[in-house]
Amino acid sequence: MIKEEIEEKNVVINIGRLPVIQGNDFQYRQLFKNLFENAIKFSKKNIPLKVDVKTKSVTEDEKYLFKLENQKKFYRIEIGDNGIGFNQNYAEKIFQPFVRLHSRAKYEGKGLGLAICKKIVMNHKGIIYAEGNENKGSRFVLILPESP
Repeated sequence: MIKEEIEEKNVVINIGRLPVIQGNDFQYRQLFKNLFENAIKFSKKNIPLKVDVKTKSVTEDEKYLFKLENQKKFYRIEIGDNGIGFNQNYAEKIFQPFVRLHSRAKYEGKGLGLAICKKIVMNHKGIIYAEGNENKGSRFVLILPESP
């Protein structure tokens, strides 16, 4: 279903080099599927959706900032889009189950997608957070260990 939506809406997805990380394949597929579906669902009308996926290694300073294990290697994966975005005041709230920022009449869904993403990332001993800019897009940041 997501493949058809990508083609139908002419979504442009730019994916940089991705790391090899260990974890539950099914959960990781679900994580990225939910994040891409979210980007598609909250895209702007009449403006082609552009999604950028970037990865870099987490620095020692970032490990300290996020209280991560110093001995492990972590990757920062950013998924950004040019969709409708959201008010940054809701950046933590959107990861709670059944929380919706928009009415069901306007956008389908149950408010579980991002809550599932957070649970998956936590299962893998990682961190997820969001940065929003209303009418300009959003960015989801995953910080995941090379191996949990």
